[in-house]
Amino acid sequence: MPKLATPEKNLNENIQNQQNYAELVSFYNRLDQEQKVEFRHKLEKLIKQPVLPQRIEEHLHSLSSEGYERMLIYTKLLLVS
Repeated sequence: MPKLATPEKNLNENIQNQQNYAELVSFYNRLDQEQKVEFRHKLEKLIKQPVLPQRIEEHLHSLSSEGYERMLIYTKLLLVS
């Protein structure tokens, strides 16, 4: 039987997700228009649904921890290219 998550673990995960969200939005805001289009396409692949540009932050807020990590790596690569 799998272990149930403790309230402390859930709190820590929520805090980490909020930090990842803030970092990801910060990086996203530094992208130029062409990079933002690439970013949106990558996000659409990850969440398997279309994303309207004006609703990007809403979709980012709903990512899992793994999703945040993937998008952070991808965004950092966009920034250095």
